[in-house]
Amino acid sequence: MPTLTTLLWNAHANSATQQRRVVQWVDRWVSDNDVQRIVLLEAKGARPALREWARTNGFRLYQERGSRLRADERGDTAVLIRRRGKGAIKVKRQWTAVMDRAWVVVSHNVWHRPRRHRRLVLDVAGKRVRTSAEHWPTRTRPNAAAWAESYDSALKFLRRPGLALVDGDLNADYHAAARLADEVGGRVKGERPDWCILNQRRRINVIELGEGGSDHCALLVTVVL
Repeated sequence: MPTLTTLLWNAHANSATQQRRVVQWVDRWVSDNDVQRIVLLEAKGARPALREWARTNGFRLYQERGSRLRADERGDTAVLIRRRGKGAIKVKRQWTAVMDRAWVVVSHNVWHRPRRHRRLVLDVAGKRVRTSAEHWPTRTRPNAAAWAESYDSALKFLRRPGLALVDGDLNADYHAAARLADEVGGRVKGERPDWCILNQRRRINVIELGEGGSDHCALLVTVVL
């Protein structure tokens, strides 16, 4: 059966000073594994280097152009899709799901604009898969409504017909991620707060790759389609 293998990592790279580190680790992990899809969170600062790396390595980058305003969420999430070579997949459609509620980084008392989730419909060896790469607000009291908005958006996305997955930094513990999977009759796997949630009972395999200079462990997630 066909599989979809994703490198999932909150790269902690909203500063352009971090882009070289991000690309070096992505290159190492992709070289060691048959990666078809890459999901990077907090990747706003790495966009120029990621774009060049994608061209060189047979991937295509799907990432909004960010701004220098740290409250602006454009560009936070980057998705790279293998377009050439072993395991190449086709993109049938792509868009950004924009939330409505602002949220706050409590430790710095900085309000951010609403989160923006990157959604792509893929053709993987003839199998249609809807994917959504997401970075939810932190689940603190001031952000309760914003976190719930992302949860509800993911729930609606997963409830639509056909195989679908939501993955990323969901700022959720296992119980919250498992509840979402249960609501759609699916499955969840990952390492808090980074999860992959399917809307069907398919097998998910997760391998921890290391932090690569971030404060999150990168995950290699393989889903049997």
